[in-house]
Amino acid sequence: MVVEPGGFRTAFYGDNLKGTQKDSADYKATAWKTHKENVKNDHREPGDPLKAGKVIVETIAKDDLPKTLLLGSDAVAFISGQLKQRLQEIADWQDVSKRTDY
Repeated sequence: MVVEPGGFRTAFYGDNLKGTQKDSADYKATAWKTHKENVKNDHREPGDPLKAGKVIVETIAKDDLPKTLLLGSDAVAFISGQLKQRLQEIADWQDVSKRTDY
């Protein structure tokens, strides 16, 4: 089971997160965006970490596990949107995709 959490009210971006002292230009356009200094944590994330822990424990105790467990309403909204976009792209390009069949 893969757990995909949304935003949770934790101290992750607080004093607990230690960043690197060395910057690399190779990552400025990608990883740097989530570097400690660039992320504002307003502590208004919708997720409750205690509830998340309980849900994970309850879920793994079941016989039928999901392949992916989304945690939080924001995670559900984000992944649902991504899947809708992906399905639309498949529909838009299916004629091209199918041209490779024998």
